[in-house]
Amino acid sequence: MKYILFLLFCNLYFVDAFYYLYMHKCNTDVDFTIEHLRYQYDTKHYPIYCNKEKFIFNNIKYMQNNLNHDFIDCNKKNKLYWENIWNLYGSCTNLDNYNYFNKSLVLFYKYNNLLNHYNCVHHKHCILKFSDNFEIL
Repeated sequence: MKYILFLLFCNLYFVDAFYYLYMHKCNTDVDFTIEHLRYQYDTKHYPIYCNKEKFIFNNIKYMQNNLNHDFIDCNKKNKLYWENIWNLYGSCTNLDNYNYFNKSLVLFYKYNNLLNHYNCVHHKHCILKFSDNFEIL
């Protein structure tokens, strides 16, 4: 039992955590937009619904124009979409409500020029990988 607990602790402590920035196209005629930023324990495992901070739209209201252009729901229900994304993935990051959406936008603006190098041009979805301190991998 002690051995199993030790392995579990080592796995949690020395985990190779990172972030994925998911992007999508609502249709093939448009540019990529942000779908979500997700913390990953490894390539297959990630937390959801951590509930550490409630979504408050006023925290991100000033960036609404940018979000409406670059972090959109293909069903055009952006405010509800942002709340769902925050509750599902954002609440599991080490970022607060404001910084989660701001970091998503900053990474997207800084690295979306790399999408051609990731063979994303002819696809509806694309993923960029970042270290846990948001360096591109």
